[in-house]
Amino acid sequence: MESLLQNTTLLYAAAAGLLVAIAVALVGIGVRQISAPRNELRARLRSSGDDVLEGLAIAAMEENLTSSQLKARLDAMLVNQSFGRRLQYQLLQANLPLTVAEYVGVRVGLPLLLAALAFGLWRTPLALLPALFLGTVVPSFWLMARRKRRQHDFIDQLPETLSMIVGSLRGGFSLPQALRVVAREAREPSRGEFERTSQEIRIGLSLSDAIDNMARRIESEDLDLVVAAIKINARVGGNLSEILENLTETIRERSKLRRDVRVITAMQRASALVVGLLPVVLALVIFTINPQYVMRIFQPGWPLIIPATAATFAIVGFMVIQRIVDIEV
Repeated sequence: MESLLQNTTLLYAAAAGLLVAIAVALVGIGVRQISAPRNELRARLRSSGDDVLEGLAIAAMEENLTSSQLKARLDAMLVNQSFGRRLQYQLLQANLPLTVAEYVGVRVGLPLLLAALAFGLWRTPLALLPALFLGTVVPSFWLMARRKRRQHDFIDQLPETLSMIVGSLRGGFSLPQALRVVAREAREPSRGEFERTSQEIRIGLSLSDAIDNMARRIESEDLDLVVAAIKINARVGGNLSEILENLTETIRERSKLRRDVRVITAMQRASALVVGLLPVVLALVIFTINPQYVMRIFQPGWPLIIPATAATFAIVGFMVIQRIVDIEV
């Protein structure tokens, strides 16, 4: 019996070591790609969001080393799938210097790494499932939070950006020239988005299509108003600078109201995080101190109702509070 226990422990240790090696390699690739400087030509072609230009970027990468060829082909294979195209667009919205293949590598490596660390800490296979679940959802939430943060920053900067465009138009610049001025002088993320739009116009895309692409990336009602005003003005004519100036005042008031709502609901949003995370953190602490005490509620039979009910109410409470504080402005 003792030898069987030792063999089982060695098997678990070997599996944990293999998981750690694979996870560290995959996560390391992702971190290196995030921190590495971006290739200017590749970034310019990817920013256009055009399938033909993306193909040119992949063809250019295939002229590099063998590892780059393999990575480019793997990325092209993933992009051809529906989920790959969706991930590519989300990475573009978040402005992450990662290909789809690199992001998928992080999504695969992080659960393995957390599972190996959880098994090394608690020495029980029961810790593997929560660790795998956490490692799977963390990259998705991180990507979503980065996208939302970038969109909010762009919307907050929109009145200032429109004022810059209005000043350029009154100074005698055309609208494409005014967009290039914003691309040079605005802050991030407005600078990056208008730089993409200016690049699309320079490579032959129409102004209407370029600003439509920017509106799809940002997904903001305020920007949709601006895009609609520009497109209507291009068809019927009029004083575009005056139209944008009136829109600037409207958007500035909406932004002020939106910030006030975020301040007022800050406590409630923090409460939602506490409701969602406190039971999990408390359970992990108790499990680390006294595993036998926590394992009693995971015995087969009616004790399993306790963790299932607790998890259900924690999730429901988090979702209810999020719905309450999600006030549309």
